[in-house]
Amino acid sequence: MTTQLALQPSASAASKQHFRDTIANPVEFQSINDLLAAERGVIEALEPEGIRLWGASPGSIRQWEKLQIGDLVVFVADRIGFYLAEVACVFDNPELGARLWGLDAQNRTWQYMYAVTNGRYVSIATSEINSAVGYSPDNNIQGFLVLTPEKSSVAVGLLNATNTTSAPAWVDHIPARRPRNIDISVESVQSAINRYREIGRDAFLAESGGNKAFRYVIAEGDLEMDANAIVLAAHNAAHPDQPLRATDFDGNRLTVAEPLRQLGFYVDDLRAEPGQDAPLGPDPEKYIELASRLEGSLDTSRTSGQRREQSILRGALGLYRDATVQCGLCGKTYPSGFVVAGHIKKRSECTDAERLDVINVAMPICVFGCDALFEKRYIKVINGSIVVTNSGIADVDAYLDSLVGRRAPGWTSEREKYFAWHSEQPVLGTS
Repeated sequence: MTTQLALQPSASAASKQHFRDTIANPVEFQSINDLLAAERGVIEALEPEGIRLWGASPGSIRQWEKLQIGDLVVFVADRIGFYLAEVACVFDNPELGARLWGLDAQNRTWQYMYAVTNGRYVSIATSEINSAVGYSPDNNIQGFLVLTPEKSSVAVGLLNATNTTSAPAWVDHIPARRPRNIDISVESVQSAINRYREIGRDAFLAESGGNKAFRYVIAEGDLEMDANAIVLAAHNAAHPDQPLRATDFDGNRLTVAEPLRQLGFYVDDLRAEPGQDAPLGPDPEKYIELASRLEGSLDTSRTSGQRREQSILRGALGLYRDATVQCGLCGKTYPSGFVVAGHIKKRSECTDAERLDVINVAMPICVFGCDALFEKRYIKVINGSIVVTNSGIADVDAYLDSLVGRRAPGWTSEREKYFAWHSEQPVLGTS
């Protein structure tokens, strides 16, 4: 297969800044890992050399779709082809594009991305490239373009014969983006939230200069607000003499979600599966206060309500990311992704006070049988001991029999009233 050549213009001030930030200076894997999906393995393997990333805008999607691993790309600015590299990965990731480069004037980001490797600086006039592929020497390369196999073959030969040189002067002269030091407080964040409520989302984003959230939102009452815009407004209110722009910091877990959570604000991860993100870390006391503050908004919608309550319950029970947790019934220990925060007393039967008793009204239950069998009440806990009802299904009953008479690790005196309610309910059956 013929190696294709892509012509990547980067002559504008914004493009030159992007080149300096994510090509000339490789991106750290840790700063983007939480946003990577299928491309994670390839991207991580690039780290020893440096993760160099570029993105095309939605207007260039047709050309971007032609790009393949192993193709070459030459970056062009000021009528000079100045950087030649090999395409290592091609992927669509709007969240990562927004983190690296922000949004353009149309509120779009450079989401059609590719990673490059084996790069080197060159210096070849675009007139030479144009002439070699049959274009007018004066042709101004303005849009991202993947050349045909025939034109690519000629241009690649020309570029491969070009000597390696030093970077253009502007690469070093463009200042790095300002340090992303975020300084916020409960008062400044709450003030920004109040302003958001007062003028509405669109006006707040325009006023603050913040971006629409791709991942993290603050849940406050009946609103889900763009967390990065709130942080930006809160910081700038406290530092009007040194304001930040949305592109001055990465709107990620470390710079947006965690600082807000440490202050006691509920930050929802829109990309996480319901209940997979503990919004305040491992301190159970924070979840008691948080549940009380959010109680009136847990039922704003079925999806967001479930996501919020599961996050609160998981946090209260220590089911945060990378934790290992003991199942409250079988006693086996699993990574938190295989454990749910299971209500002992059915949620719809709980009083408001019981729903707020987040540490006791639920317990960690593994998904390898205990969760379903407890929910259908084949497993009950009476005075701390496991009691079972056989189902008549051999494999299910074998699992149940392995638990008979055991002490349930999840039983406590504070949970006894919820276990008592559960034990009084009839078996629901296997359907």
